[in-house]
Amino acid sequence: FNINNIHEHQVSFMKEFEEQCGIAFLLIYFKKRDVYYYLTFERLMEFWERSAQGGKKSFRYDELDLSYEIPVQNSFCIHYLEVLKKDLERRENT
Repeated sequence: FNINNIHEHQVSFMKEFEEQCGIAFLLIYFKKRDVYYYLTFERLMEFWERSAQGGKKSFRYDELDLSYEIPVQNSFCIHYLEVLKKDLERRENT
């Protein structure tokens, strides 16, 4: 996934939203794998900062925590609430 698909103003908005106790995240579709993925803001920032420091400008599917993959039950509904709940529980425990 190319980091250039995300713009600086979007990251700034998400950061401010998180600072106000909001929950920011991205839903990403990997077309070749036919998989939806919930990317936490925290993980996004790791990739964003790596890119800003001259590192890779993208991240690979195998760099992700696959427990945040979103199960698809039909072709038009993305059931992300379970992985959102997982993110909320992780935040409470850290």
